Amino acid sequence: MIRWEIASLSNKGETHEVVAEIHSDELGRDVERFFCTCPGYTYRGDCRHITLTQQWLGEGLRTMVIE
Repeated sequence: MIRWEIASLSNKGETHEVVAEIHSDELGRDVERFFCTCPGYTYRGDCRHITLTQQWLGEGLRTMVIE
């Protein structure tokens, strides 16, 4: 399990936690599932925090600070 803390863009000083779980499916392939603690994820099952995290991972970034 990998965790990231992402600053909220809508509420200054607030952060959300994005969690990636990696497990193998029945064919032995790695499958990633992402979760977030933000209200958007709770209602829609997806959010911009997960999208940002997936983009960072796709670009090979592990740590990023946006100010």
